[in-house]
Amino acid sequence: MKYIITLIISIVFSQLLFAQSDSVDVTFFFSPDNNPNTVYLPGEFNGWTLTSSSLMSKDPVTGIWSKTFRLREGGPSPLPD
Repeated sequence: MKYIITLIISIVFSQLLFAQSDSVDVTFFFSPDNNPNTVYLPGEFNGWTLTSSSLMSKDPVTGIWSKTFRLREGGPSPLPD
């Protein structure tokens, strides 16, 4: 539940300050039970690819992985970084 609330806050903050009117920055968080070396975030928004563009970053202090995508509202296509 904590991660869902964080995601919602991130979406609202991005919409208010940074995003264009037809897009929103969405940050995904993952807190694994084990210690993976790499974590990818494939989805419809990136063609389900396992490439460097879908690689999540790990916070060395918390161990939580995250990745931010700018997504178009109502569509699966990401906007360029």
